[in-house]
Amino acid sequence: MLQLYGISVYGIFVTDEFSSLLPSLKRSSMSWKGDSGSYRPFGRVFLGCETQTDPSTYRWDGMRRGADPTHPTIVFQATLKGWGVFEQEGRRWTIAPGQAFFCVLPSEHVYYLPADCADWSFFWLTFAHGYVVERLRELTLKHPPVFSLPRHSAFMTKCLDFFERSCHGRFEDHMEEEAALFDWMIAMERHMHDLAHPRGLRESMMNQARSFTMENLSRSFSVDELAALNGLSRSHYSHRFSRATGISPAAFIAGVRLDEARRLLMQCNRPLKDIAEETGFSDANHLCKAFRRSFHISPGIYRRQLGSL
Repeated sequence: MLQLYGISVYGIFVTDEFSSLLPSLKRSSMSWKGDSGSYRPFGRVFLGCETQTDPSTYRWDGMRRGADPTHPTIVFQATLKGWGVFEQEGRRWTIAPGQAFFCVLPSEHVYYLPADCADWSFFWLTFAHGYVVERLRELTLKHPPVFSLPRHSAFMTKCLDFFERSCHGRFEDHMEEEAALFDWMIAMERHMHDLAHPRGLRESMMNQARSFTMENLSRSFSVDELAALNGLSRSHYSHRFSRATGISPAAFIAGVRLDEARRLLMQCNRPLKDIAEETGFSDANHLCKAFRRSFHISPGIYRRQLGSL
C-alpha cells in the first residue's frame, strides 16, 4: 500500500530516513581500524555495514558459526533498507527498517535474506567483551530477539555515534573506548526496558503507589489497598503493576519506605526505632534487616559513614 512518505512493509513504514544512512555508514566501515575480520583488539568489538542481494549465500545459523560456548558473543543488527528474517524457537520475525535484532552466539537461531526480497541493507555490531556479553545475555532471556528501533530514538542515536566513533578510532585511549562501549550497553538496556514497560503507564502507576505510600508511611498496609483504589483484585493489580514497571508492588513500596528511612538517617540523629516507626517498619530490627538486604550495609554504619564526610 503506497503512502505519502513511503511504502508499508509488514506494518513498518520504509522511508529514506533509514536508507539515507547507508552511504555514510558504509564509508565509515571502510575506515575501520580493526584487522581483516573487523576485530578491534581492546574493545572486543566487530562491526560492519553491508547490503545482501543473494538469498542462496546469506544465511547464518547460530549453531554452525564456530562460536565457543565457553566464550559467547552477542550479535546486534539493525535494518536500513529492504528486510530480512529471523527465526528462533519456532517463531519467525520480519526485520524491516525501524527494527533490529540481537542474539547470542552460539544459540539456536537463524537469520537470512528471504527469496522474495531483492536486498537487505543493515549495520551490525558484534561484542566479545566478557562483561558486556554477560549483561546483554541477560537481556536475551527477558526480551524477544526482534524489537523496534525508531530512527530518532535515543538508542538509535547512540548506535550511530558508537559505530562512527569506533570506525574512525575517535577515542582518546582504551579507557574512553570501554566507557563508550558500556554507555552503548546501558542505552540498549534502557531501550529494551522502555519497550517492555511503556513509560507513560509505568510512571503513572509508580507515582500513584509512591504517593499512597508517602501518605500512609507510618502504618503498615497491604497491596490490597492499592488494588482497591484501582478497582482491581490484588492479583490483577500486582500483575498489571509488574508488567508496567518490571517490579512487584510490594517490592516498590518497600523501596519507597527504605529511601525515606535513608533520607532520615542523613538528616537527623533520631534513634533507629523512631525512624523505623515513622517509615512503617515494625521495629528497628525489621528496618535493619531490610536496609542491609537492599543496601548491603547496616543503618548504623551508613549513618556513621555520612557523619565522617
